Amino acid sequence: MAGSLDNLATLLSEAGRRPEALERLERGSADATLPLEHKAELDAAAAEWLSDHDAPVEAVAALSRVGATAAENCADLAALGRARQLARRTALVLAGMDAAAASGQLPPFLVDPIDDAVVDLANRWAATAGTEREAGFLAGEAELLTAVGTKAQMALLAELFPDNPVPVHAGRVLGAIAADGLTAVVGAVARGNHAAAAVHAWLSTPTWTESRAYFEAERRTLESEEAGLLLSARDDNVMAQHAAILALVREGEVDPFDLAADPDAALGAANEAVRSGRPERLTLLAAIAPALAADPFHGLLLAAAALLVDGRASDAAPAMEAAASSGTPEQRRAAAARYRRLAEVRPDLADGATSFADLLEP
Repeated sequence: MAGSLDNLATLLSEAGRRPEALERLERGSADATLPLEHKAELDAAAAEWLSDHDAPVEAVAALSRVGATAAENCADLAALGRARQLARRTALVLAGMDAAAASGQLPPFLVDPIDDAVVDLANRWAATAGTEREAGFLAGEAELLTAVGTKAQMALLAELFPDNPVPVHAGRVLGAIAADGLTAVVGAVARGNHAAAAVHAWLSTPTWTESRAYFEAERRTLESEEAGLLLSARDDNVMAQHAAILALVREGEVDPFDLAADPDAALGAANEAVRSGRPERLTLLAAIAPALAADPFHGLLLAAAALLVDGRASDAAPAMEAAASSGTPEQRRAAAARYRRLAEVRPDLADGATSFADLLEP
């Protein structure tokens, strides 16, 4: 579309209809049905055409619209990146003709200098980012990483390539280097990327037997702070499952790998957690053994117990009432006995636990 408008504008301009050509370009970018990133592409193309046809004031106005298009409001970041890159090429041409016409009105990512060495640094960094080779790469680039201007120019690249995560990652690392020094950051990156590789390998093991074996082999890394942060950073069931395994390994009372492999063992551990006055463990057990939460009776009990522990016994009543009507008589009696026992050993939960028991076995 941008190319078609350019061609039409050129034809109109050559026919002596320059005002109409400008109006056509402006109308395209003002189309309210277009996503913002595609409007930016039209504005960037229009700016290039205007610059080529001796209309620098109008070109700078179009470039300003591109520069004002916020990435957080765009769904297609690659399209926004194309617009910004074309806009930068045009802005630099205008700045060369009359620096005041462009640089004073446009954002830095369109006009500020970016050294070829920083572009090359970003391209080479992309090959190692997030891998165990990244720390070595950083150690070998000490001079450029600590040079004045590198961090600021990397930030410009992040703006110009909003769909590319490498300049953003590089910017964070460069910020850490400025704050803590290169040596400390190289060590932190080495530990973090080694932990990430170990976590990925652990999550990829096909059986719980192999998962246990890998954990034992890499226990020091998998129990590190870096690995813990990785496992808790995303809302992901597999990550949460392995974070729960780590928590129970630290407790040392049960074998979480057995619980993950055997739903009956997990159910037994859940029942014992209630009976022994430790319902807080139920969240970990449910994460380790997802089949527990999916069970039509025990899943409701788990949900209710989590609310009870959270001080929301009244909110748990609907789940407990549903459990009371869905379990077998034997299941309900056993569960009621566990909650009566919980009321005895946990006075702070006694009212809610007793209420649960009465619902299960009036």
